Amino acid sequence: NPINLLALALLSTPKHSMGEADLLAQIAAHSAGSLSAVSQWIGKEVRTTDPVAFDGSPLTLTIDHAPDADGVTLVTYDAAGTVVSREEVGPGDGEVDWVGRSENGTTLPAGLYSFRVESTKAGTVIETRDVGVYSRVIGGEVTATGIKLSLEGGASTMEADVTGLREPAD
Repeated sequence: NPINLLALALLSTPKHSMGEADLLAQIAAHSAGSLSAVSQWIGKEVRTTDPVAFDGSPLTLTIDHAPDADGVTLVTYDAAGTVVSREEVGPGDGEVDWVGRSENGTTLPAGLYSFRVESTKAGTVIETRDVGVYSRVIGGEVTATGIKLSLEGGASTMEADVTGLREPAD
């Protein structure tokens, strides 16, 4: 059951923008599989590990690394899956704002980006994890495989891939 898997993933995540019970209740309420359920997602921000749009405005990333890591690197991929940036972020979990800088400090072009975090110990990669990113829902549709959410900038994610939900800051 996708909701049970999502609940398990959410309960194992250390930080949320709202209480776990509230988040699970909202996700369950949105999961009716109808257009009215889709409309309730619009305007909210969802966290997904799917590629999201960068337009020059900061993106909120949720960093979660291996607990025994002594080094943590954020790896940024463009829409083609090419590494466009590697940035040491240090050992520490939580939310950070990514401002879209390349390794040489220039701003990356607008487009779709995804992120992974590499955990290292004594210089050896011990684990790689996808990084969750918040993006605003602007539409959606009911498909044969579930609710597909349209995100700002042409990105999309399936409801089952949402790992966090929050009201937008603005």
